[in-house]
Amino acid sequence: MVQVVPGGQIADGTLVVHRDAVLGEGATARVYKGSLRRGGAVGDVAVKVALSACADGHDSQLDEKRRSQIAQDILHEAEIGARLPAHASLPAFVGWCASEAGPPLVAWELVLGDDLEALFRASRQKAGAAAWQPKEKHVLSWSRQLYAALACLHASRLIHRDVKPANVLISRDQACLKLVDFGLCRCATRGGSSARRRAVLSRLSARQLCSFSLTPLRVRRGLGPAGSGWSRTTAGK
Repeated sequence: MVQVVPGGQIADGTLVVHRDAVLGEGATARVYKGSLRRGGAVGDVAVKVALSACADGHDSQLDEKRRSQIAQDILHEAEIGARLPAHASLPAFVGWCASEAGPPLVAWELVLGDDLEALFRASRQKAGAAAWQPKEKHVLSWSRQLYAALACLHASRLIHRDVKPANVLISRDQACLKLVDFGLCRCATRGGSSARRRAVLSRLSARQLCSFSLTPLRVRRGLGPAGSGWSRTTAGK
């Protein structure tokens, strides 16, 4: 249990991290299911915790400088979360908290579903075919939602910088998509030269991004998430 410190983004509440409910893991952080208690209400959230804070040996593998950097990365994500615009295809930022006993934690809306990479892997194993593909209507819908999420970010001068299947969550009914993980996201109005920021934004403008479309022809050719037109376009691969 982590008591939220006064002045944090999660005010007057208690965040409980369920260490036995791991939702995902990256190179420097792990995501757990958590519960946020505020007043008489309790809600489920997704909690991102630095691996250095996980009680399974990760801390011993990191030196103090690296642990400090990871903690700063978590705080950076909290800063981005506070700037994040409201959008149906972006998770709601719940807040962040910290304690003297450990590194900061970031809490996000809990999205029930699988990431695109896991969804494809599980579906192909279930079908027993490496060439399994999702329905065309789903791919077109996911593409539009992803483009809309990126256009919304870019309109707020935020650049995600880590779009990949593992960071795209699909709801259990496969109708809704959310782009997640803002650890590498940067604000184009801060840091770097003005010329470089303008160049990046010109390449990733909403008009240019939304001009791409995943045609039925591409779907029928059987392109998967790692090689599909929309994945390559948004990930820059």
